[in-house]
Amino acid sequence: MWFRYGMVLAVVLLAIASWSQTSAEQHHSVAIVIDDSAAAGKHQADVAKSVQRFLRFFTSDDELCIFAAKEKPMLWQDFTSDPDILSDRITKLYGRGKLALYDTMLAAARHLQSESGNDVRMLAVFTSGEDNASATKFPTLLNDPAMKTSVYVVAGPEVDWRIQEPLQVLVQRSGGRAYFVRNDDEMLEVARQMGWRITGRNDETLATNAGKPLAPYKVVVVPDIPIANSRSTEQFSGGDNVLLHRVLVSRLKKAKLFSEVIDASSSDAGALSSAGGAGNGRLELLATVVGYEKGSRARREFLLFGGGSKLKVQVVLRDSASTQPLLGFVTEGSASSGLLGGSDEKIETETIVRAADQIIVELRKRK
Repeated sequence: MWFRYGMVLAVVLLAIASWSQTSAEQHHSVAIVIDDSAAAGKHQADVAKSVQRFLRFFTSDDELCIFAAKEKPMLWQDFTSDPDILSDRITKLYGRGKLALYDTMLAAARHLQSESGNDVRMLAVFTSGEDNASATKFPTLLNDPAMKTSVYVVAGPEVDWRIQEPLQVLVQRSGGRAYFVRNDDEMLEVARQMGWRITGRNDETLATNAGKPLAPYKVVVVPDIPIANSRSTEQFSGGDNVLLHRVLVSRLKKAKLFSEVIDASSSDAGALSSAGGAGNGRLELLATVVGYEKGSRARREFLLFGGGSKLKVQVVLRDSASTQPLLGFVTEGSASSGLLGGSDEKIETETIVRAADQIIVELRKRK
């Protein structure tokens, strides 16, 4: 029976890999350069709103960093996929002093070249003033190897031909685009257009859902949790998978990630049928115990933090109606009582609880 389940699980995971490859989008690494000089000072709040709108077009598979264009370049926020961190850092810019725009663009491009993790790399520039502090001259910037990446620019509202001309030459050379705005409202709309052109995602909702595939689901169904038939699970006590199932169902209800959590275990066989069976908007959570390392009481007596247990659980999530796999991951829970000891049963129970908690953490990221 375990062999058959293992074969089914392998097929499901293979389907996820195949489906992911066919529907995969390009993943982006973007260095954002934001004018933080006196020229941008009175427009700083609107620039922040525009950049924040731009951020909405990216998902958790993308990564972005922020460079502040001051009198000297400053890495304001290194690469992250967390939009909340990026949005918060943007609000900390204050707009003072001179503007070393060329120096900052070059620093950002080199950082993008050396530190980014995705194949598609972009430079996005938001500026309100003319460069008046860079050591880098425009021809040097234009011919630097790092500037071969695509450059997108939003400039304004107070820009003239002296600012526009070099930026137009730069984006034409790189294959990017330059937008020159007349007011702060235009800047907000241009940020949306630029996000769409870079990512191909035509609205913010699409970008949000692309990074959170579980967002549309309101109901989750949790069947029994089997134990994989392998040497890695030989130490896992029979019946503890039932405890893991109960804890996971309880944690899901407490987390309130879904409006309804259905316990579809064999001990509660009527739950699924009484809830109306499979249907649209319903998610199946298929978990399997794939590894367990039993703690050692002897080690706990001699090592301050040794002798702990580790439980590894593989999770596949699929749509109930179509049985289409959505995603899969493996998570681990561990527990150790340290110097004070504690029974093996207590450590094993704590390990199960922590494994369930880690599953909730992973689901929260995708919901």
